[in-house]
Amino acid sequence: MVLLGYHLIVMFVLSHQEGDLSLCEKIISEQLKLYPNGVWFLFFKARLEFMKGNLNSSIDWYIKSFKSQDVWPQFHHFCFWELLWINW
Repeated sequence: MVLLGYHLIVMFVLSHQEGDLSLCEKIISEQLKLYPNGVWFLFFKARLEFMKGNLNSSIDWYIKSFKSQDVWPQFHHFCFWELLWINW
């Protein structure tokens, strides 16, 4: 999860380089097989699609992500923030 956060968020926010999207795709696909409703893996899948430019797919994954849990309302806000950038 640290690698996903680094390559999908930190690299795009704090540097002028892109993260290793192929590594992220490999990690996420393996983890989603094990944890198909894992909130963080769904979120990172949405972020990956966003970084690849697949905005409609990204929106679907963000919605799946925040609907997969209701324990952390703050996490919903995190997803809504990302959706704001897609729709802006």
